[in-house]
Amino acid sequence: MLVSELLFEKNSIGIKMVSPDTPLSDMAVRLQRYNVGVLVVMDAQEQLVGIVSERDLVAVVAAGGRDFSALLVRDIMTTDVLTCVATDEVAEILDLMNQRNIRHMPVVEAGVPKNILSIKDFHYAYQELQVEARTDHLTGLANRRRFLELMDQEKNRCRRFGSPLSLAVLDIDRFKLINDTYGHDAGDEVLREFSALLLHELRIYDGIGRLGGEEFAVLFPHADLDGAAVACMRIIDALRRTIMRIDDQDIRVTASIGLVQMAPTGDTVESMLNRADGLLYHAKNTGRDRLVVEESACQSVA
Repeated sequence: MLVSELLFEKNSIGIKMVSPDTPLSDMAVRLQRYNVGVLVVMDAQEQLVGIVSERDLVAVVAAGGRDFSALLVRDIMTTDVLTCVATDEVAEILDLMNQRNIRHMPVVEAGVPKNILSIKDFHYAYQELQVEARTDHLTGLANRRRFLELMDQEKNRCRRFGSPLSLAVLDIDRFKLINDTYGHDAGDEVLREFSALLLHELRIYDGIGRLGGEEFAVLFPHADLDGAAVACMRIIDALRRTIMRIDDQDIRVTASIGLVQMAPTGDTVESMLNRADGLLYHAKNTGRDRLVVEESACQSVA
């Protein structure tokens, strides 16, 4: 994310300026009038010479011992000011602000201050970036990276408390044919509707992720194979009843599922995924639209 994108999201209305020779009492009035927390200090040549904030003002008042009415902005302003430009990366600027303990950063254009952003603005933007990096942009579900993190966390938690953990890997059947027949936009909509169906049918604390393409995965904390199998069959049955109306076309989809349970010892994220993948492909190769459970007979409803 660039600083320009952050400014757009913040819907910033620009900056408020003050002269270094402004009395602090006038500065306080301006802060209140403009409802801002910081002012940019400009000299007579319209050059940036510092910034001053309400925190600076409060510090002076709280310290006491000086005639407040005689003080000017130049007496309390910060003169060592770093600036950024619209094309700077948010993550890099935030890192710099943390290193230098900077609370506010003016955004300049051709050397002239146009906006000012606080470290809170950068923190919020960085958190959004972290969420985006872990979220599948099409479905809103956890992406593969985030799902593997969740899986590792749940594996350790369930092992610590001695509770079961099951994992299902799901794949939409004949998805390439859907794309070829109805187009990729329709295929994307199928993925979104399938994701919504998963969210509707599963428990709020089940972990759902899109591993890539038309492959999804579900974590079932505190659920053994029998309990997780019931939930998986609920998904299969819900899909069979569902008609997706996309671009004036009725599209029906089915899914194949492989289901495993965490082994008592020695199980890893990779081994669970590999086993579930193997069962998924067995379901594909033996008719699709079915659930295959580890160490059990294939389950399918005609």
